[in-house]
Amino acid sequence: MKRIIISKRMHHHLWQGFLRGVLLAGIILVNLDLVFAKTLVWEDVLFEAKKKNPGIISAHQSLKSARLSYRSAFTNFLPQFSASAGWRKSSSITSFESFAEGGSENEEFNYGISGRLSIFSGFKNSSKLKQERAELKREEAKFKRTVSDTIYDLKVAFAQVLRGQKTISLSEEILKRRRENTQLVKLRYEAGREDKGAYLRSEADLYQAEYETSLAKRNLKIQQMKLSKEMGRDEFEVIAVSGTLKVIPPEGILSFQELLVKSPDYLVARYGVDSSKYNLRYTRGAFYPQISFSGSTSRSGPEWPLERARWNVGLSLSYPFFSGGKKIYDLKIARIDKVKSEENFRGVKQEILFQVEQVYNGLIDAVDNVKVREKYFMASQERAKISGVKYINGLISYQDWDTIENEFINSKKSLLGAKFNAFVAWAEWKKVLGEEE
Repeated sequence: MKRIIISKRMHHHLWQGFLRGVLLAGIILVNLDLVFAKTLVWEDVLFEAKKKNPGIISAHQSLKSARLSYRSAFTNFLPQFSASAGWRKSSSITSFESFAEGGSENEEFNYGISGRLSIFSGFKNSSKLKQERAELKREEAKFKRTVSDTIYDLKVAFAQVLRGQKTISLSEEILKRRRENTQLVKLRYEAGREDKGAYLRSEADLYQAEYETSLAKRNLKIQQMKLSKEMGRDEFEVIAVSGTLKVIPPEGILSFQELLVKSPDYLVARYGVDSSKYNLRYTRGAFYPQISFSGSTSRSGPEWPLERARWNVGLSLSYPFFSGGKKIYDLKIARIDKVKSEENFRGVKQEILFQVEQVYNGLIDAVDNVKVREKYFMASQERAKISGVKYINGLISYQDWDTIENEFINSKKSLLGAKFNAFVAWAEWKKVLGEEE
């Protein structure tokens, strides 16, 4: 009987082959998902999110409610009408004889219409209308802020998927390069021109490249799920996106003060001040007399057509001179609310100016960093070409060659990361200004 002897070295190679097979299977499965996924451009993502994102839908409903409240405030200037109709049947007993006879019965019908028109309400109606208009403007600014925030989150999620796809491509390029480098070092090691440590280090780099490729595949799925959520989809679908991380920095900014007044946060606080101001006027209206005009007409009688007619018109004045002190407390509360809104507005202006300055500087820094990373990448790429030729010809050591190779690979990763950071900084700049696009 023949015995099969597996050396440690053979066992090591078998185990390596198994691990690489598992990694390759995972990579193939994820690649198949990407092949069959529907590719979306930014316009597709934005269009779907505006229709399905829960935050946008909720903000739109709040805006519709504010518009209806504003229209409702107009009804205080219109006359109020009401109609009535009735039927009544009664009997009366005036003596013993009428009781014995069952009494006399009376039947009567009536109908009428009445109206009332407020002539002077202590400026309450006009103040209420102006307050509701300020609340509508405030709700419009809130809606703009919600849309802008949602689009920012959407842009970041879109960029993460795009970066994830590019990371996979970059990882596969690095994996291919590491595999070729390992093969080169192996040949030199077997020929006695390289030491074992260099060969083991090249294998470790290859394992690292395989791990990073597999990790990039797994991370992409999480990024796809995040984008799907921001789009408002109820169920997860594999998403592939197409686009670039190109950034166009802002130009022609004369003063951040000009940008301040366009910010939704600024408008929300400003219209909050207007709302509290008109609410104070509305509360003061309780201290003025109320004047109204009223009129009515009616007909009544025991049978149709009703013969008795009646009408009246009148002008009334009322003044509630004592309400237990409630009106005084309401007025004090309204004054406090006005002061609070004014101080909040002042604080919001300060915060927005700080944010605009900070985010703008961050954007310029990120854009400049991309230019720096591009220079380093071009330099490291050229150095890698030269060092590769030198190493093959034995003109430089493995240590020097490996250092230059790692520098080249890291520069490619850094460039991709810098482009992503610049894109996010640009999206944040749009968010601060409250712009949708």
